[in-house]
Amino acid sequence: AAGQRQGRSNNYEVNGRYAVTPALGLGIAYTFTDARGYGINAAGNDMKTRYHQIGLQADYALSRRTDLYAEAVYQHAMGDGGVASIYSGDNSQLPSSSRNQTAATVGLRHRF
Repeated sequence: AAGQRQGRSNNYEVNGRYAVTPALGLGIAYTFTDARGYGINAAGNDMKTRYHQIGLQADYALSRRTDLYAEAVYQHAMGDGGVASIYSGDNSQLPSSSRNQTAATVGLRHRF
């Protein structure tokens, strides 16, 4: 439609992984997201929202095909009307009710 603005998000990420032992691996990731054009702010300009996200992971191999893992992610939103939304790619997940959100996952994985 004429005059309709298109949203755009740019992601920048730095991550690393370290093998503490052959069985234990630790990881960390930082992602910065710069989102623009997903609405109009009070001044009549494109809305701008920025997200800072950090994630930590530990993975322990029980065998060649089975491992235990734990992950934690924290996100902080800044800017026009932004709320944290760690899993924003999944429409079944609701965003946070605030600018901060934390998610944690633990699991046992077996590869067939």
